[in-house]
Amino acid sequence: MKLFHISEHKDIDRFIPRRSKQMWGYKDYVWAINEKRLPNYLFPRACPRICIDHKVIPLLPKWVDNQTAPNKRAVVFIREDWEEEFKSCQLYQYEFNPTNFQLIDAIAGYYVSECVEYPISVCKIEKCHQLLAAMEVDVIIINEAELYEIRAELIAKTNSFSIIKWNNLKML
Repeated sequence: MKLFHISEHKDIDRFIPRRSKQMWGYKDYVWAINEKRLPNYLFPRACPRICIDHKVIPLLPKWVDNQTAPNKRAVVFIREDWEEEFKSCQLYQYEFNPTNFQLIDAIAGYYVSECVEYPISVCKIEKCHQLLAAMEVDVIIINEAELYEIRAELIAKTNSFSIIKWNNLKML
């Protein structure tokens, strides 16, 4: 199993556990994601987004083309005012030795360690939109009202989705 941390910072030599949210007991953790969920994080850190995998795509025919959907691994929806920053962002993928990590959220693919962690490798990622296309992940650019509609529809139909940085949306 490979575990990663995606960052906009290029020179992180160690990861120190940080306080988690209430839902994870306010414990101090180093966070990592598994390889399957890597596409959800190939965006500017603050970018609000909704991520679904191929199994959920049929639930959203209004937004996803059902002709091409069966060939996609996943779809990520972002707000239109993030498009330029997304296309120009530069990220760094840190890989961890998974020994100290434990799964904390299977749907999101989150793993945590209570230890200081040192990356075993780091690589620069540019042109995330091209990388995601190569990974068979569609990025759909929509307006904020549609993001809220998609969120409501997903909540009503399934629990198999990930909403990231939702608090960064301006309220309607």
